[in-house]
Amino acid sequence: MSNEAQKDFWNGPAGDVWVEAQGYMDQILAPLSELATTHAASQANERAIDVGCGCGATTFAFADSGCAVWGVDISEPMLAKAKERAKEQGIENVAFSVTDAASQDYTPDHDIVFSRFGVMFFDDPKAAFH
Repeated sequence: MSNEAQKDFWNGPAGDVWVEAQGYMDQILAPLSELATTHAASQANERAIDVGCGCGATTFAFADSGCAVWGVDISEPMLAKAKERAKEQGIENVAFSVTDAASQDYTPDHDIVFSRFGVMFFDDPKAAFH
């Protein structure tokens, strides 16, 4: 599976624009993000994967519950911003990886796999979940 077009898109001007608008985007998406992360009901001592985590808003929501969160995204600029925000806020129970979540190998030791929007950009979402 290849998401080359998405890699190019999110590592180019689109990723930079999203980073620049991060505060605004977090504000606009807050109601949806809050509803979705609350419904996921993460608990302390759980492990979560945030697929397409972008600049980290949903990753940090999971981290607030005390669970360990692995944020993955295809966008280097957005993950750089997420890492910067985690450091600024002193959030230590997060890790971030630049990876194509659609083809990433995952281990079965995670309790939650979450995605606010990331999977809609997969080249072949059905194949990614097999």
